[in-house]
Amino acid sequence: MNKPPLPRKLMIQFAIMGLAIAAEAYAAFTGKPRSMGLVLNSLLLGGLLVGSEAARDAIKALAYLTVVGAVFAIGVIGFVWSRTLMAQDVLMAPLLASIASLINGVGTLWCLEQPDVGAWLLHRALGRKANADAPAVAPAPGDFACGTCSARYAAVGTCTTCRDEPLLDLRDGDIRLMLVEDDDRRVLGRQRTLLVGAIPFGVAATIAAGEFVPGASAMIKSLPFGFGFILSSVGLTMGLAGLAGRKLSIRRRFPDLV
Repeated sequence: MNKPPLPRKLMIQFAIMGLAIAAEAYAAFTGKPRSMGLVLNSLLLGGLLVGSEAARDAIKALAYLTVVGAVFAIGVIGFVWSRTLMAQDVLMAPLLASIASLINGVGTLWCLEQPDVGAWLLHRALGRKANADAPAVAPAPGDFACGTCSARYAAVGTCTTCRDEPLLDLRDGDIRLMLVEDDDRRVLGRQRTLLVGAIPFGVAATIAAGEFVPGASAMIKSLPFGFGFILSSVGLTMGLAGLAGRKLSIRRRFPDLV
């Protein structure tokens, strides 16, 4: 697979996330309790840089929450503005902040859904795992393979293991691409399954940390509207899914074709 170029839209997304991390770091440096946001935003950016599907899904989930929260805030501000319950100059700052949050959330969702962004992230993830996915024993040489058990053969025919399954010609570029894409779907499907399965454990771990770990409760409550709890749960869920993936990940059947 040829290395796709880094999409410009993703470069902008990286820059925005980097600025957010810098702002969190400055707030933490000046004494404000923002360490939770700093750590989790850094983890999300790092995960996206290495092509983690879990980080991508987590960022999209947070973007959805940002959009919903911004729309709600704009609606409330618009209601107060129309009823002249507060001075308009007082409402201008939160209104602009809510509009900026809405644009950021929508832009993030649009960026991460683009095919070229998905291709770049997938290539990063596969390149990072190429050595780990390599089989312990090198596959038998041959230009023909069984699409079910991945056994290699030197000549065209049928697979002797899979009940006369027709062999695929690996010299055909379309067949090679089909096998790679099938492996991609299997690997990413397992990653998503592990991520969803880790959600209740991540939430439970966040609750337990808030109750029993000294200082954790203050960090979780450092962000308003429950965002500290949400970010903590997302971070722990990603960590648990990553740990589970080390033991339960699916090996690629044709790692040499990547």
